[in-house]
Amino acid sequence: MNAKIDDFNLTTAPRKNFFLIVALTRWLVLWGGGLFTVASALLREPTKEAGFFAVFFILVWLAGWLLGGGLALYGLLWTLFGTETIVATSEQLTLTRRVCGYEQIRHYDTAKIRNLRLVEAEGVTDFLLSLRPFGIGNGLLTFDCGTTVTFVAGGDRVKALELLAELRAVIFSRAEEEHV
Repeated sequence: MNAKIDDFNLTTAPRKNFFLIVALTRWLVLWGGGLFTVASALLREPTKEAGFFAVFFILVWLAGWLLGGGLALYGLLWTLFGTETIVATSEQLTLTRRVCGYEQIRHYDTAKIRNLRLVEAEGVTDFLLSLRPFGIGNGLLTFDCGTTVTFVAGGDRVKALELLAELRAVIFSRAEEEHV
Protein backbone atom coordinates (compact mmCIF):
# COMPACT_ATOMS: atom_id res chain seq x y z
CA MET A 1 0.00 0.00 0.00
CA ASN A 2 1.54 3.30 -1.09
CA ALA A 3 0.38 6.26 0.98
CA LYS A 4 0.75 10.06 0.94
CA ILE A 5 -0.39 11.90 4.05
CA ASP A 6 -1.35 15.56 3.55
CA ASP A 7 -2.91 16.92 6.77
CA PHE A 8 -5.67 14.32 7.13
CA ASN A 9 -6.04 13.40 3.51
CA LEU A 10 -4.59 10.04 2.55
CA THR A 11 -4.57 8.30 -0.83
CA THR A 12 -3.63 4.63 -0.96
CA ALA A 13 -3.14 2.19 -3.79
CA PRO A 14 -3.23 -1.59 -3.45
CA ARG A 15 0.00 -3.53 -3.42
CA LYS A 16 1.05 -4.59 -6.90
CA ASN A 17 1.15 -8.37 -6.59
CA PHE A 18 2.94 -9.64 -9.71
CA PHE A 19 1.64 -13.21 -9.33
CA LEU A 20 -1.95 -11.96 -8.98
CA ILE A 21 -1.62 -9.72 -12.05
CA VAL A 22 -0.22 -12.54 -14.20
CA ALA A 23 -2.74 -15.10 -12.91
CA LEU A 24 -5.74 -12.82 -13.45
CA THR A 25 -4.56 -11.79 -16.92
CA ARG A 26 -4.06 -15.43 -17.93
CA TRP A 27 -7.40 -16.43 -16.44
CA LEU A 28 -9.21 -13.61 -18.27
CA VAL A 29 -7.73 -14.72 -21.61
CA LEU A 30 -8.94 -18.28 -20.99
CA TRP A 31 -12.25 -16.90 -19.69
CA GLY A 32 -12.75 -14.99 -22.96
CA GLY A 33 -12.11 -18.17 -24.94
CA GLY A 34 -14.65 -20.09 -22.86
CA LEU A 35 -17.20 -17.32 -23.19
CA PHE A 36 -16.76 -17.17 -26.96
CA THR A 37 -17.01 -20.96 -27.31
CA VAL A 38 -20.18 -21.34 -25.24
CA ALA A 39 -21.89 -18.24 -26.64
CA SER A 40 -21.19 -19.28 -30.23
CA ALA A 41 -22.40 -22.84 -29.50
CA LEU A 42 -25.59 -21.43 -28.05
CA LEU A 43 -26.17 -19.30 -31.14
CA ARG A 44 -25.23 -22.11 -33.57
CA GLU A 45 -27.16 -25.00 -32.06
CA PRO A 46 -30.86 -25.13 -32.80
CA THR A 47 -32.44 -24.53 -29.40
CA LYS A 48 -35.45 -26.81 -30.09
CA GLU A 49 -33.20 -29.81 -30.72
CA ALA A 50 -31.01 -29.13 -27.68
CA GLY A 51 -33.98 -29.14 -25.31
CA PHE A 52 -35.14 -26.71 -22.67
CA PHE A 53 -32.93 -27.99 -19.85
CA ALA A 54 -29.76 -27.95 -21.95
CA VAL A 55 -30.40 -24.35 -23.02
CA PHE A 56 -31.38 -23.39 -19.46
CA PHE A 57 -28.17 -24.95 -18.09
CA ILE A 58 -26.05 -23.07 -20.64
CA LEU A 59 -27.77 -19.76 -19.81
CA VAL A 60 -27.28 -20.26 -16.06
CA TRP A 61 -23.66 -21.26 -16.68
CA LEU A 62 -23.14 -18.16 -18.85
CA ALA A 63 -24.58 -15.92 -16.13
CA GLY A 64 -22.16 -17.37 -13.57
CA TRP A 65 -19.30 -17.23 -16.06
CA LEU A 66 -20.01 -13.55 -16.79
CA LEU A 67 -20.17 -12.77 -13.06
CA GLY A 68 -16.85 -14.54 -12.44
CA GLY A 69 -15.21 -12.77 -15.35
CA GLY A 70 -16.54 -9.41 -14.20
CA LEU A 71 -15.12 -9.96 -10.71
CA ALA A 72 -11.77 -11.06 -12.12
CA LEU A 73 -11.64 -8.02 -14.42
CA TYR A 74 -12.53 -5.71 -11.53
CA GLY A 75 -9.82 -7.34 -9.39
CA LEU A 76 -7.21 -6.87 -12.12
CA LEU A 77 -8.21 -3.24 -12.74
CA TRP A 78 -8.25 -2.56 -8.98
CA THR A 79 -4.77 -4.04 -8.58
CA LEU A 80 -3.35 -2.08 -11.51
CA PHE A 81 -5.19 1.25 -11.33
CA GLY A 82 -7.31 1.42 -8.17
CA THR A 83 -6.97 4.03 -5.42
CA GLU A 84 -8.70 4.62 -2.13
CA THR A 85 -8.80 8.13 -0.64
CA ILE A 86 -9.50 8.72 3.04
CA VAL A 87 -10.29 12.29 4.13
CA ALA A 88 -10.95 13.04 7.80
CA THR A 89 -12.28 16.40 9.00
CA SER A 90 -13.74 17.41 12.34
CA GLU A 91 -17.24 16.59 11.11
CA GLN A 92 -16.84 13.91 8.49
CA LEU A 93 -14.87 10.91 7.30
CA THR A 94 -15.02 10.47 3.52
CA LEU A 95 -13.98 7.21 1.86
CA THR A 96 -13.56 7.23 -1.92
CA ARG A 97 -12.62 4.26 -4.11
CA ARG A 98 -11.64 4.86 -7.73
CA VAL A 99 -11.07 2.33 -10.49
CA CYS A 100 -10.63 3.46 -14.11
CA GLY A 101 -12.98 6.43 -13.89
CA TYR A 102 -15.60 4.71 -11.70
CA GLU A 103 -15.85 6.33 -8.28
CA GLN A 104 -17.66 5.25 -5.11
CA ILE A 105 -17.88 7.91 -2.38
CA ARG A 106 -19.13 7.27 1.16
CA HIS A 107 -19.50 9.96 3.87
CA TYR A 108 -19.70 9.30 7.63
CA ASP A 109 -20.35 11.66 10.53
CA THR A 110 -17.27 11.41 12.80
CA ALA A 111 -19.42 11.96 15.90
CA LYS A 112 -21.16 8.65 15.15
CA ILE A 113 -17.99 6.62 14.48
CA ARG A 114 -17.35 4.01 17.16
CA ASN A 115 -14.80 1.25 17.63
CA LEU A 116 -12.31 2.14 14.87
CA ARG A 117 -10.12 -0.96 14.67
CA LEU A 118 -7.99 -3.33 12.62
CA VAL A 119 -9.91 -6.28 11.15
CA GLU A 120 -8.81 -9.55 12.66
CA ALA A 121 -8.98 -12.59 10.40
CA GLU A 122 -11.65 -15.00 11.57
CA GLY A 123 -9.95 -17.94 9.93
CA VAL A 124 -8.70 -19.33 6.67
CA THR A 125 -12.25 -19.91 5.47
CA ASP A 126 -13.37 -16.27 5.78
CA PHE A 127 -14.51 -15.74 2.18
CA LEU A 128 -14.53 -11.94 2.19
CA LEU A 129 -11.03 -11.76 3.66
CA SER A 130 -9.80 -14.11 0.94
CA LEU A 131 -10.98 -11.62 -1.72
CA ARG A 132 -9.13 -8.66 -0.14
CA PRO A 133 -6.17 -8.79 -2.58
CA PHE A 134 -8.68 -8.34 -5.41
CA GLY A 135 -10.10 -5.16 -3.87
CA ILE A 136 -13.32 -7.00 -3.07
CA GLY A 137 -14.70 -7.76 0.35
CA ASN A 138 -13.55 -6.56 3.73
CA GLY A 139 -10.82 -3.98 4.12
CA LEU A 140 -8.15 -3.97 6.80
CA LEU A 141 -9.78 -1.25 8.91
CA THR A 142 -13.33 -1.15 10.19
CA PHE A 143 -15.61 0.93 12.38
CA ASP A 144 -19.22 1.01 13.52
CA CYS A 145 -21.48 3.86 12.42
CA GLY A 146 -24.99 2.44 12.46
CA THR A 147 -23.56 -0.36 10.32
CA THR A 148 -20.10 -1.92 10.16
CA VAL A 149 -17.91 -0.20 7.57
CA THR A 150 -14.65 -1.64 6.24
CA PHE A 151 -12.02 0.12 4.17
CA VAL A 152 -8.35 -0.06 3.06
CA ALA A 153 -8.88 -3.07 0.78
CA GLY A 154 -5.75 -4.56 -0.73
CA GLY A 155 -3.35 -2.93 1.71
CA ASP A 156 -0.88 -4.40 4.17
CA ARG A 157 -1.30 -4.70 7.94
CA VAL A 158 1.72 -2.64 8.99
CA LYS A 159 0.61 0.40 6.97
CA ALA A 160 -2.97 -0.16 8.13
CA LEU A 161 -1.83 -0.01 11.79
CA GLU A 162 -0.03 3.30 11.10
CA LEU A 163 -3.13 4.64 9.37
CA LEU A 164 -5.30 3.46 12.25
CA ALA A 165 -3.22 5.48 14.73
CA GLU A 166 -3.42 8.58 12.49
CA LEU A 167 -7.18 8.28 12.03
CA ARG A 168 -7.81 7.69 15.73
CA ALA A 169 -5.78 10.80 16.53
CA VAL A 170 -7.75 12.90 14.03
CA ILE A 171 -11.26 11.62 14.66
CA PHE A 172 -11.21 11.09 18.40
CA SER A 173 -8.95 14.03 19.44
CA ARG A 174 -11.16 16.48 17.53
CA ALA A 175 -14.24 14.99 19.17
CA GLU A 176 -12.61 15.44 22.61
CA GLU A 177 -11.70 19.09 21.80
CA GLU A 178 -15.32 19.81 20.86
CA HIS A 179 -16.59 18.44 24.18
CA VAL A 180 -14.12 20.48 26.31
